[in-house]
Amino acid sequence: MPRNISAVADENGVYSDWIELHNPGNQAIDLGGWALTDDAAAPFKSPLPAGLTLPPKGFLVLWADGAPQAGATHLGFKLDAKGGVAGVFAPDGRGSLVAYAEIAGDFSAARKPDCCSTPGCFTFAFRGTPGKTNVVVPPVTVPVLA
Repeated sequence: MPRNISAVADENGVYSDWIELHNPGNQAIDLGGWALTDDAAAPFKSPLPAGLTLPPKGFLVLWADGAPQAGATHLGFKLDAKGGVAGVFAPDGRGSLVAYAEIAGDFSAARKPDCCSTPGCFTFAFRGTPGKTNVVVPPVTVPVLA
């Protein structure tokens, strides 16, 4: 969600942009050594600390607020509300980048179904679905701004 106006607040009550990770597996993942980025040329821009875990079948919201000093779930960059990329990279360098265009405030781009990777599997969800599977009911119109 690159323009979180009032959808989801962090632990301090701040409405920052956010990215959510999902673990479809049956084992917890220690995210130490993993990194997120908003820059394709710098995949390890915002490394995650050891001990931050993604539970099996679980979800984890990471705040793209440019304030990593605020805690383990806060990233060292902000998302560009006018469009850009968001990526996650494993310690071995394998990763995924998602390009996005400008999206209306309080809408998130969501993979539906979770973890899909085929063309056209993204949808938009008003207020997002943090902590839950990506279900969009009722269907929404694509809120891309011109």
